[in-house]
Amino acid sequence: MLTDIVLFRNRQSKRTSDNIVAQGLFRDQFGDAYIQIYDEKGTLRTFPIKSKQFKYALIRLAVTKNRIAPSSSELRTVIETAAAFAEVTEPVILFNRIAESDGCIYYNLGNQHHEVVEITATGWRLRDSCPVNFRTGSIMGAQVKPIVQKSGIGKIFDFVNITGASARILFEVWLVSNFLPNIDHPIAAISGPAGSVKTTTAEIIKSTTDPSTAIDIGPFPNSVAELAQLLSHNYMTVFDNLTQIKPNYSDLLCQAVTGGVFMKRKLYTDQGIVALPMRGCVVLTGINVTAEKPDLLDRMLVFPLEKISEEHRKGKNEVKAAFEECLPGILGAIFDALSLALAQIPKIHPEKLPRLADFYKAGIAISQALGHEMGAFERAFAENLKRLQVSAIDGNPLLQAVLAFMQNEQKWEGSATDLLLALNRMGCSNSLPKAPNQLTRKLREVEQNLRSEQIRVEWGRTAANVSHIKLKKS
Repeated sequence: MLTDIVLFRNRQSKRTSDNIVAQGLFRDQFGDAYIQIYDEKGTLRTFPIKSKQFKYALIRLAVTKNRIAPSSSELRTVIETAAAFAEVTEPVILFNRIAESDGCIYYNLGNQHHEVVEITATGWRLRDSCPVNFRTGSIMGAQVKPIVQKSGIGKIFDFVNITGASARILFEVWLVSNFLPNIDHPIAAISGPAGSVKTTTAEIIKSTTDPSTAIDIGPFPNSVAELAQLLSHNYMTVFDNLTQIKPNYSDLLCQAVTGGVFMKRKLYTDQGIVALPMRGCVVLTGINVTAEKPDLLDRMLVFPLEKISEEHRKGKNEVKAAFEECLPGILGAIFDALSLALAQIPKIHPEKLPRLADFYKAGIAISQALGHEMGAFERAFAENLKRLQVSAIDGNPLLQAVLAFMQNEQKWEGSATDLLLALNRMGCSNSLPKAPNQLTRKLREVEQNLRSEQIRVEWGRTAANVSHIKLKKS
C-alpha cells in the first residue's frame, strides 16, 4: 500500500494540513483500485478510485480547504494518476463489516473513530485499530458501541415477534452466527400474515447486524446484475414482501450463502471486468416465502411471526426508540455468546452433518453458550427442515403430483414419457413440465425432497438407450 501521497497541493498556503493527501493507495483482491482519504468531517474513508463517490469527495475537500473547486481536467489527472499507482501495489484483502485474523474476529463499528470490536475465545473488547482492512461504502452505517448485558440475548424478543420455543432458539443461534465470518450463513425467511410486523422485524435484524445509512429494505431489483451489486455492497442484505423467488435469483442467493463472484463487463466499449464478491447474510420477508429450487430451500431457515393484536400494537417510532435504547446491551450479549462459542466450536464433532455443516457445528456451540440444554439446537434445526419440506411440497406442483401418484403405489417404473402421461391423467397437466426431457430435469431437482417423503428415484437406461425411471417407496 502506498501512503501519504499528495493529491492536491494548496499553493496559497504553506501549511501541509491544507493539502489533500491520500492516506493509502492500493488494489483489492479482485484488482480494483482503492484510495483512503480523510473526508471533510475528518473520517478516514476508503473509496474505489474510479467511483463517483471519490470524485465528489475530492470536490468537497478542495472547496473546504481551498475555497476553490478543482477543474474537470485537474480531477481527471488526479484520479487517473492515483489509479495508475494503485495498480502496481500488492493486493490488499478488503472485508465487509466482519473479518477474521489469527483466531480473532473483528466487527467494524463503522464510526468516525474507526473503532472495531475484537472477539476472541477469552472475551471481547473495543479497539481503535485492527490488522485487517474493511470496505467503507457510502451506505454503511455506524453501529452503536456494545455494553455488557446481564439479561442476555433474550431481550431481542421484545422487538422480534417470533413464535414457538424451537424457532426462538434457532433465531438466537442464527443471529449470533451472523457475526462469524467464513461460514455459510443460512438465509432467514421471515414469514407471517399481514400485521405481523415482518418489515419492522427485518429492519431490527439489519440494524443489529449491519446498519445502513440508506433505506435499503425493499423488493428484489429488476435484474440479476443489480441483485449481485446489492449482495456485494452489504454484509447483510434484506428483501421485503416477497411471494416467490425465481430460479435465476435462487442461483445467485445460493452463491451469497456459499460464497461466489459475479463477473460483468465495466462498459460495452472496453474489455474491463467488474468482479462483485458475494458472501454474507440474507433476510427475506413475505406472507409465505417459497423457493422453486430445492437448492435454495436447503439453505434457508424459516422464522414464523404471529399477527399483533390491536391492543398490543405500538407505533413504529416508539418501537424503534425502545430498540435503539436496548441495542448496546443486545450486541454485548451477542459478543458474550460468540466468545464462549469460539472456545467450543473446535470440540464439536456431530455424528452426522447436514448441508450447512459449518453453521450446524457453530450452532451447537452457540446454543450451549446461550445456556440452552444439550440437543436443543439440533431439535430446532430438525423442525426447521420439516417446515422447509412442507414449504417445498406446497410450492412445487411436480412434487405434489408425484406424491399423489405414489400414494396408492408401492413402486412404479417406465420412461419419462410414460411418467408424464400418468401424471397428466391425474389432471395435473396445467402445472407440469410439457416435455419428457423437462420432466427428467425437474425430477432430478426434487429428488432429495422425494427421498424425505420416503420415495426413492432410480435412474437408468433401456437396451434401446431410452431413459428409464424407477419410483419406489422406502
